[in-house]
Amino acid sequence: MLDQGLISEAEYDGLKAKIIASM
Repeated sequence: MLDQGLISEAEYDGLKAKIIASM
């Protein structure tokens, strides 16, 4: 799991989108 305290909501959302897109 990512530590959401280290990244902003937008960055986390972007990472999720990249992960989903790469599947």
